[in-house]
Amino acid sequence: ESLGEGLADRQFEIMRLTIEPDAQTQGTPLSHPGQEYVYCLEGTIHYQVADQTYVLEMGDSLNFHSALPHSWRNPTAEPSTILVVLTSSRDHTPAH
Repeated sequence: ESLGEGLADRQFEIMRLTIEPDAQTQGTPLSHPGQEYVYCLEGTIHYQVADQTYVLEMGDSLNFHSALPHSWRNPTAEPSTILVVLTSSRDHTPAH
């Protein structure tokens, strides 16, 4: 679910994702320019960034350069909900 609809300056994107039990990133790990911030709203999620695995539980967060290969999975029997903020590496000058 995208939460950033209507933002005038699209330097970042905000999404709320519900990850079903045993779900994981499909295919090759993700990689894109910018930064990524992940906040676990509910449940448990495992985030793999490069060679490091981070276990996020409710209230935990993670920030990383999203050019690094990354993936996620929910190894539990319950859905997990995360808030993801993606920032662009594009150089923008804010409008006044």
